[in-house]
Amino acid sequence: MAIPSGYTDTTLAQYMLSALEGVGGLFEWNTASFAEQINDVLIACSATSVSAVTDVTKLRTLAAYYAWRKALHAGSVRWIDNSVSTMTGGTDRRNQQQIWEHVQQAYRESEMAASAYLPANSAAGAMSGNVATVSRVTYVNDPYQFDAVVTDG
Repeated sequence: MAIPSGYTDTTLAQYMLSALEGVGGLFEWNTASFAEQINDVLIACSATSVSAVTDVTKLRTLAAYYAWRKALHAGSVRWIDNSVSTMTGGTDRRNQQQIWEHVQQAYRESEMAASAYLPANSAAGAMSGNVATVSRVTYVNDPYQFDAVVTDG
């Protein structure tokens, strides 16, 4: 299969549905279900249309992230009562737990991949900044105060 060189709204929505590895089917989603997530991808890419995005890796990574985020949010609402009877034809809680763990893990993986492309002020984007701030904390009346002396031995 050839690597896509570009996408349309429809083909990106198809990719987002396939990236969910069947989880989208549990929610009875189709390509029309991802309109708002495609808007989120466009905002993150600073683009006004899917066809205008030239960085296919960025587009696919963000699309997968927003698709898994949709699944995470929908799953947390739907499965909060520990019942998947409407989704699996029964009330097998073990099955529900496995699906939920898969959604959570896939979301975390997609979030890490997308963090390189998201704005630094977003939760996932902040992870890509690799910024650490170290400062001395002192407390008034701290009985354990000391001055560390570092010498080159």
